[in-house]
Amino acid sequence: MDDRRFEYALRDLLVRDGWLARRVGGGGDQAADVIGDHPQRGRIVVQAKHTRVGGRWAQL
Repeated sequence: MDDRRFEYALRDLLVRDGWLARRVGGGGDQAADVIGDHPQRGRIVVQAKHTRVGGRWAQL
């Protein structure tokens, strides 16, 4: 899964759990990749990282 698809997957998980979420990753995003808002829980800002772990690429 590439970076963009991973960010959309994170967004979809938030939506599944009742959040209003949007992917904002890209140039000028101030390090935010996904932002979610929830009526009772407030706001969450997610920064996804793509890194190499143990010789393999992994999404963290």
